[in-house]
Amino acid sequence: MRRPALTAVLVLVAALGLGGCAQEADEREALSLGTGNSTGVYSVLGRGYATLVAQKLPGWQVVPEVTGGPKQNIDRLVAGQDDIGFSSLSWASDAITGQGAFRRPQPIRALARLYLNYVQVIVRSDVTELEDLRGRAISTGSPGSTGELAAGRLLSFAGLDVDTDLQRSKISLDDSVTRMKEGRLDAIFWSGGLPTAGVQDLLTTFGRDVTILDLSAYYQRMSVAHPDVYELVTISPAGYGLLRPVRTIAEPNMLLVSDGMPAETARELTSVLMGNLPQLAAVHPEGRNIARAAAASTDPVPLHSGALRWYRENP
Repeated sequence: MRRPALTAVLVLVAALGLGGCAQEADEREALSLGTGNSTGVYSVLGRGYATLVAQKLPGWQVVPEVTGGPKQNIDRLVAGQDDIGFSSLSWASDAITGQGAFRRPQPIRALARLYLNYVQVIVRSDVTELEDLRGRAISTGSPGSTGELAAGRLLSFAGLDVDTDLQRSKISLDDSVTRMKEGRLDAIFWSGGLPTAGVQDLLTTFGRDVTILDLSAYYQRMSVAHPDVYELVTISPAGYGLLRPVRTIAEPNMLLVSDGMPAETARELTSVLMGNLPQLAAVHPEGRNIARAAAASTDPVPLHSGALRWYRENP
Protein backbone atom coordinates (compact mmCIF):
# COMPACT_ATOMS: atom_id res chain seq x y z
CA MET A 1 0.00 0.00 0.00
CA ARG A 2 1.20 3.49 -0.80
CA ARG A 3 1.72 6.05 1.95
CA PRO A 4 0.43 9.25 0.30
CA ALA A 5 0.99 11.61 3.21
CA LEU A 6 4.61 10.54 3.63
CA THR A 7 5.09 10.53 -0.12
CA ALA A 8 3.79 14.07 -0.42
CA VAL A 9 5.98 15.33 2.40
CA LEU A 10 9.11 13.84 0.87
CA VAL A 11 8.29 15.32 -2.53
CA LEU A 12 7.60 18.70 -0.95
CA VAL A 13 10.86 18.66 1.00
CA ALA A 14 12.80 17.75 -2.13
CA ALA A 15 11.00 20.38 -4.22
CA LEU A 16 11.53 23.23 -1.77
CA GLY A 17 15.01 22.22 -0.70
CA LEU A 18 14.13 22.24 2.98
CA GLY A 19 17.13 20.44 4.36
CA GLY A 20 16.67 17.39 2.15
CA CYS A 21 19.68 15.71 0.59
CA ALA A 22 19.93 14.20 -2.88
CA GLN A 23 19.57 10.70 -1.49
CA GLU A 24 16.30 11.63 0.26
CA ALA A 25 14.95 13.11 -2.99
CA ASP A 26 15.91 9.96 -4.90
CA GLU A 27 14.06 7.81 -2.39
CA ARG A 28 10.77 9.69 -2.64
CA GLU A 29 7.75 8.05 -4.30
CA ALA A 30 5.77 9.72 -7.04
CA LEU A 31 2.25 11.02 -6.48
CA SER A 32 -0.27 8.74 -8.16
CA LEU A 33 -3.28 10.17 -10.04
CA GLY A 34 -6.36 8.03 -10.69
CA THR A 35 -7.85 8.96 -14.07
CA GLY A 36 -10.24 6.72 -16.02
CA ASN A 37 -10.54 4.85 -19.33
CA SER A 38 -7.57 5.41 -21.63
CA THR A 39 -9.62 7.17 -24.34
CA GLY A 40 -11.57 9.39 -21.92
CA VAL A 41 -10.96 13.03 -21.06
CA TYR A 42 -9.80 12.21 -17.50
CA SER A 43 -6.89 10.31 -19.00
CA VAL A 44 -5.94 13.05 -21.47
CA LEU A 45 -6.14 15.88 -18.94
CA GLY A 46 -4.44 13.73 -16.32
CA ARG A 47 -1.40 13.30 -18.53
CA GLY A 48 -1.36 17.03 -19.23
CA TYR A 49 -1.62 17.88 -15.54
CA ALA A 50 1.19 15.47 -14.70
CA THR A 51 3.42 17.20 -17.26
CA LEU A 52 2.62 20.60 -15.78
CA VAL A 53 3.46 19.45 -12.25
CA ALA A 54 6.84 18.21 -13.44
CA GLN A 55 7.49 21.51 -15.24
CA LYS A 56 6.30 23.88 -12.53
CA LEU A 57 7.47 22.03 -9.41
CA PRO A 58 11.01 20.70 -9.93
CA GLY A 59 11.49 17.39 -8.18
CA TRP A 60 7.79 16.52 -8.21
CA GLN A 61 6.30 13.72 -10.25
CA VAL A 62 2.64 12.79 -10.81
CA VAL A 63 1.99 9.40 -12.39
CA PRO A 64 -1.44 9.03 -14.09
CA GLU A 65 -3.08 5.64 -13.63
CA VAL A 66 -5.73 4.16 -15.96
CA THR A 67 -8.72 3.18 -13.79
CA GLY A 68 -12.38 2.31 -14.03
CA GLY A 69 -13.35 5.87 -13.13
CA PRO A 70 -14.70 7.83 -10.14
CA LYS A 71 -15.81 5.03 -7.80
CA GLN A 72 -12.47 3.24 -8.10
CA ASN A 73 -10.60 6.54 -7.84
CA ILE A 74 -12.36 7.37 -4.56
CA ASP A 75 -11.76 3.86 -3.20
CA ARG A 76 -8.07 4.11 -4.10
CA LEU A 77 -7.74 7.51 -2.43
CA VAL A 78 -9.30 6.24 0.78
CA ALA A 79 -7.14 3.09 0.72
CA GLY A 80 -3.96 5.13 0.21
CA GLN A 81 -3.28 3.59 -3.21
CA ASP A 82 -3.55 6.95 -4.99
CA ASP A 83 -2.84 10.51 -3.91
CA ILE A 84 -5.09 12.38 -6.36
CA GLY A 85 -8.15 11.33 -8.33
CA PHE A 86 -10.75 12.59 -10.78
CA SER A 87 -14.42 12.16 -9.91
CA SER A 88 -17.83 13.30 -11.06
CA LEU A 89 -20.11 15.13 -8.63
CA SER A 90 -22.61 12.24 -8.49
CA TRP A 91 -20.04 9.79 -7.14
CA ALA A 92 -18.28 12.36 -4.93
CA SER A 93 -21.61 13.47 -3.45
CA ASP A 94 -22.53 9.88 -2.57
CA ALA A 95 -19.06 9.33 -1.11
CA ILE A 96 -18.97 12.36 1.18
CA THR A 97 -22.49 11.65 2.48
CA GLY A 98 -22.11 7.86 2.73
CA GLN A 99 -24.92 7.04 0.32
CA GLY A 100 -25.44 4.64 -2.59
CA ALA A 101 -22.42 2.36 -2.96
CA PHE A 102 -20.72 3.88 0.11
CA ARG A 103 -21.69 2.53 3.52
CA ARG A 104 -20.27 5.50 5.41
CA PRO A 105 -18.95 9.00 4.62
CA GLN A 106 -15.56 8.84 2.90
CA PRO A 107 -12.56 10.98 4.00
CA ILE A 108 -12.12 12.89 0.74
CA ARG A 109 -11.54 16.55 -0.02
CA ALA A 110 -11.60 18.61 -3.22
CA LEU A 111 -8.90 20.67 -4.88
CA ALA A 112 -11.17 22.14 -7.55
CA ARG A 113 -14.37 21.92 -9.52
CA LEU A 114 -13.49 21.21 -13.15
CA TYR A 115 -15.42 20.93 -16.43
CA LEU A 116 -18.77 19.23 -17.07
CA ASN A 117 -19.31 15.54 -17.79
CA TYR A 118 -21.91 15.08 -20.52
CA VAL A 119 -23.99 11.89 -20.50
CA GLN A 120 -23.63 10.50 -24.01
CA VAL A 121 -25.83 7.55 -24.96
CA ILE A 122 -24.62 6.31 -28.33
CA VAL A 123 -27.31 4.19 -30.00
CA ARG A 124 -28.09 2.54 -33.30
CA SER A 125 -30.27 4.74 -35.48
CA ASP A 126 -33.47 2.74 -34.88
CA VAL A 127 -33.38 3.67 -31.16
CA THR A 128 -35.19 6.96 -30.52
CA GLU A 129 -35.76 6.78 -26.75
CA LEU A 130 -34.45 4.80 -23.79
CA GLU A 131 -37.59 2.67 -23.73
CA ASP A 132 -36.56 1.21 -27.11
CA LEU A 133 -33.61 -0.52 -25.44
CA ARG A 134 -35.70 -3.15 -23.65
CA GLY A 135 -34.16 -6.57 -24.29
CA ARG A 136 -31.21 -5.15 -26.22
CA ALA A 137 -27.46 -5.36 -25.62
CA ILE A 138 -25.94 -2.33 -23.92
CA SER A 139 -22.74 -1.29 -22.16
CA THR A 140 -22.91 0.91 -19.08
CA GLY A 141 -19.15 1.38 -18.94
CA SER A 142 -16.58 0.27 -16.41
CA PRO A 143 -17.91 -0.65 -12.96
CA GLY A 144 -17.96 2.52 -10.87
CA SER A 145 -17.90 4.87 -13.83
CA THR A 146 -20.08 7.95 -14.06
CA GLY A 147 -21.78 6.44 -17.09
CA GLU A 148 -22.75 3.37 -15.09
CA LEU A 149 -24.30 5.43 -12.30
CA ALA A 150 -26.18 7.65 -14.77
CA ALA A 151 -27.36 4.63 -16.78
CA GLY A 152 -29.03 2.97 -13.81
CA ARG A 153 -30.76 6.20 -12.83
CA LEU A 154 -31.91 7.10 -16.35
CA LEU A 155 -33.15 3.64 -17.26
CA SER A 156 -35.19 3.44 -14.07
CA PHE A 157 -37.06 6.58 -15.17
CA ALA A 158 -37.68 4.86 -18.51
CA GLY A 159 -39.32 1.97 -16.65
CA LEU A 160 -36.39 -0.39 -17.21
CA ASP A 161 -34.31 -2.37 -14.73
CA VAL A 162 -30.72 -2.13 -15.89
CA ASP A 163 -29.95 -5.67 -14.72
CA THR A 164 -33.07 -7.59 -15.76
CA ASP A 165 -34.64 -5.77 -18.72
CA LEU A 166 -31.51 -5.45 -20.84
CA GLN A 167 -28.47 -7.48 -21.86
CA ARG A 168 -25.96 -5.47 -19.90
CA SER A 169 -22.17 -5.44 -20.10
CA LYS A 170 -19.94 -3.55 -17.65
CA ILE A 171 -16.91 -2.90 -19.81
CA SER A 172 -14.53 -0.04 -20.58
CA LEU A 173 -15.21 2.49 -23.29
CA ASP A 174 -12.47 0.94 -25.42
CA ASP A 175 -14.09 -2.51 -25.23
CA SER A 176 -17.55 -1.02 -25.73
CA VAL A 177 -16.44 0.68 -28.95
CA THR A 178 -14.95 -2.58 -30.21
CA ARG A 179 -18.11 -4.54 -29.46
CA MET A 180 -20.35 -1.99 -31.11
CA LYS A 181 -18.18 -2.11 -34.23
CA GLU A 182 -18.55 -5.90 -34.18
CA GLY A 183 -22.36 -5.60 -34.00
CA ARG A 184 -22.56 -6.96 -30.46
CA LEU A 185 -23.95 -3.82 -28.78
CA ASP A 186 -26.95 -1.60 -29.51
CA ALA A 187 -26.07 1.21 -27.10
CA ILE A 188 -23.23 2.59 -25.00
CA PHE A 189 -23.74 4.77 -21.93
CA TRP A 190 -20.80 7.10 -21.44
CA SER A 191 -20.32 10.21 -19.34
CA GLY A 192 -17.36 12.41 -20.14
CA GLY A 193 -16.08 15.64 -21.62
CA LEU A 194 -16.42 16.78 -25.21
CA PRO A 195 -15.20 15.43 -27.45
CA THR A 196 -14.37 11.94 -26.20
CA ALA A 197 -12.09 10.08 -28.61
CA GLY A 198 -13.91 6.74 -28.34
CA VAL A 199 -17.29 8.35 -29.09
CA GLN A 200 -15.78 10.25 -32.02
CA ASP A 201 -14.42 6.96 -33.35
CA LEU A 202 -17.90 5.40 -33.39
CA LEU A 203 -19.57 8.39 -35.02
CA THR A 204 -16.89 8.54 -37.69
CA THR A 205 -17.04 4.79 -38.36
CA PHE A 206 -20.83 4.42 -38.54
CA GLY A 207 -21.92 7.84 -39.77
CA ARG A 208 -25.70 8.14 -39.70
CA ASP A 209 -26.13 4.52 -38.57
CA VAL A 210 -25.52 5.65 -34.99
CA THR A 211 -26.52 8.74 -33.06
CA ILE A 212 -26.34 10.35 -29.61
CA LEU A 213 -29.71 10.10 -27.88
CA ASP A 214 -31.63 13.18 -26.73
CA LEU A 215 -32.17 12.79 -22.95
CA SER A 216 -34.09 15.97 -22.23
CA ALA A 217 -37.30 14.03 -21.52
CA TYR A 218 -35.67 12.46 -18.45
CA TYR A 219 -34.02 15.57 -17.00
CA GLN A 220 -36.83 16.75 -14.75
CA ARG A 221 -37.11 13.41 -12.95
CA MET A 222 -33.32 13.16 -12.61
CA SER A 223 -33.08 16.66 -11.11
CA VAL A 224 -35.88 16.01 -8.62
CA ALA A 225 -34.43 12.68 -7.49
CA HIS A 226 -30.85 14.00 -7.34
CA PRO A 227 -31.02 17.74 -6.62
CA ASP A 228 -28.00 19.97 -7.25
CA VAL A 229 -26.19 17.30 -9.27
CA TYR A 230 -27.46 17.40 -12.86
CA GLU A 231 -28.16 20.17 -15.34
CA LEU A 232 -29.73 20.25 -18.81
CA VAL A 233 -27.17 21.02 -21.51
CA THR A 234 -26.70 20.87 -25.26
CA ILE A 235 -24.02 19.04 -27.23
CA SER A 236 -23.08 21.31 -30.10
CA PRO A 237 -22.95 19.74 -33.57
CA ALA A 238 -19.41 21.08 -34.07
CA GLY A 239 -17.57 18.85 -31.61
CA TYR A 240 -18.64 15.54 -33.14
CA GLY A 241 -19.78 16.66 -36.58
CA LEU A 242 -23.43 16.01 -35.69
CA LEU A 243 -26.32 16.99 -37.96
CA ARG A 244 -28.08 18.87 -35.15
CA PRO A 245 -27.63 19.83 -31.48
CA VAL A 246 -28.39 17.11 -28.91
CA ARG A 247 -29.84 17.90 -25.49
CA THR A 248 -28.60 15.80 -22.61
CA ILE A 249 -27.75 16.00 -18.90
CA ALA A 250 -24.40 16.88 -17.38
CA GLU A 251 -22.68 17.21 -14.03
CA PRO A 252 -19.44 18.81 -12.80
CA ASN A 253 -16.17 16.95 -12.31
CA MET A 254 -13.80 17.43 -9.40
CA LEU A 255 -10.17 16.80 -8.59
CA LEU A 256 -10.06 14.99 -5.25
CA VAL A 257 -7.47 14.07 -2.62
CA SER A 258 -7.56 12.37 0.76
CA ASP A 259 -8.28 14.56 3.76
CA GLY A 260 -4.92 13.38 5.11
CA MET A 261 -2.84 15.09 2.40
CA PRO A 262 -0.51 17.74 3.89
CA ALA A 263 -1.91 21.24 3.42
CA GLU A 264 1.14 22.61 1.62
CA THR A 265 1.08 19.73 -0.87
CA ALA A 266 -2.60 20.37 -1.62
CA ARG A 267 -1.89 24.08 -1.99
CA GLU A 268 0.93 23.50 -4.49
CA LEU A 269 -1.14 21.03 -6.53
CA THR A 270 -4.00 23.52 -6.66
CA SER A 271 -1.61 26.27 -7.70
CA VAL A 272 -0.32 24.25 -10.66
CA LEU A 273 -3.84 23.38 -11.76
CA MET A 274 -5.42 26.83 -11.50
CA GLY A 275 -2.33 28.76 -12.55
CA ASN A 276 -1.92 26.98 -15.87
CA LEU A 277 -5.40 26.69 -17.38
CA PRO A 278 -4.31 27.88 -20.86
CA GLN A 279 -1.79 25.03 -20.99
CA LEU A 280 -4.48 22.52 -20.01
CA ALA A 281 -6.74 23.96 -22.72
CA ALA A 282 -4.01 23.14 -25.22
CA VAL A 283 -4.03 19.52 -24.03
CA HIS A 284 -7.79 19.06 -24.43
CA PRO A 285 -10.64 21.48 -25.29
CA GLU A 286 -12.30 20.78 -21.91
CA GLY A 287 -9.38 22.55 -20.28
CA ARG A 288 -10.99 25.80 -21.48
CA ASN A 289 -14.06 24.98 -19.39
CA ILE A 290 -12.27 24.90 -16.04
CA ALA A 291 -13.28 28.28 -14.66
CA ARG A 292 -11.45 30.04 -11.83
CA ALA A 293 -14.73 31.66 -10.75
CA ALA A 294 -16.37 28.26 -10.16
CA ALA A 295 -13.36 26.20 -9.10
CA ALA A 296 -13.92 26.60 -5.35
CA SER A 297 -17.60 25.61 -5.60
CA THR A 298 -17.28 21.96 -4.69
CA ASP A 299 -20.25 21.40 -2.36
CA PRO A 300 -21.07 19.03 -0.83
CA VAL A 301 -17.40 17.97 -0.89
CA PRO A 302 -15.34 20.34 1.30
CA LEU A 303 -12.25 21.94 -0.15
CA HIS A 304 -8.97 20.67 1.28
CA SER A 305 -7.54 23.25 3.66
CA GLY A 306 -4.51 23.71 1.41
CA ALA A 307 -6.68 24.35 -1.63
CA LEU A 308 -8.84 26.76 0.35
CA ARG A 309 -5.72 28.66 1.36
CA TRP A 310 -4.70 29.02 -2.31
CA TYR A 311 -8.12 30.38 -3.32
CA ARG A 312 -8.05 32.90 -0.46
CA GLU A 313 -4.55 34.03 -1.45
CA ASN A 314 -5.56 34.31 -5.10
CA PRO A 315 -9.06 35.88 -5.16
